[in-house]
Amino acid sequence: MRISFTGLTQLYTSSFFDKFTDKWPNYLQSSVNSYTPDDISLVTSQQEQWENLNKIIDEMQQHRNNDHIYYHGSAIDNIVYSIWANAKGHDYEDEFIQKCLPIVAESMKFVDVVFYVPNTKHDDTDVSSDFDEIQNLYTAVNSKWQEDESPFFIKDDRPPVIELFGDAEQRVEIISLYMDEQGDSIGAQGIIDPGELEELEKAFGIK
Repeated sequence: MRISFTGLTQLYTSSFFDKFTDKWPNYLQSSVNSYTPDDISLVTSQQEQWENLNKIIDEMQQHRNNDHIYYHGSAIDNIVYSIWANAKGHDYEDEFIQKCLPIVAESMKFVDVVFYVPNTKHDDTDVSSDFDEIQNLYTAVNSKWQEDESPFFIKDDRPPVIELFGDAEQRVEIISLYMDEQGDSIGAQGIIDPGELEELEKAFGIK
C-alpha cells in the first residue's frame, strides 16, 4: 500500500517510525516528503512551495498500489502550510491556493490510506502553541474527507483517513487493525467513529 502520515511533523517521533518499520520492514520512506518547519516564522516562498508540491506529486505518480511506500507528509501537508501562509498575510496569493487545490485533490488518488495524528490529550508530545493555527487547519482539512464536495479529495477516489493517537507503540497497534503482517490492507473503511474510538481507548488504556 501507499501510505501517507499527515499532521504536524513534531508529532511524529523517530521512535514511532522505528517501531513502524520494525513491524513492517518491507516499507520504504518516499524520497520526497513535506515537513512542518521547526520555526514557523521561517515561511518558505510561494515558488518554493509550488516546486515542492510538484516534486511530491511526481514521486507519488511513480508508485502503484502494490508498492510498500510511506510518505512523511504529502500534498495535503503542502496545501495546509500554503493555506496557513496565505491566511497570515504572507506572499501566498489566493489564486495560488485555488490553482493548487484541484492538483492536491487529484494527487490523493495515488495514496491508499492516510494516517493522521491530531494534537490531542492522547498524545504525550509537547508542541509549541505557535503551531495551533496549523493544527486547526489540519483538523479542518481532514474533516472535509466526509464531504462529497471536498476540495481536498476526489469524491469517488479518495483514501480513507484514519486517526492515530497515543504513544508510538499504541499508534502501531492501531495501524495493525488496518494492515496485515505483509503491510497490505485488511479493510480500512474510513475515519474511526466515536464508538470505535472509545473502544480503542479502553483496549489500549488511553484516558
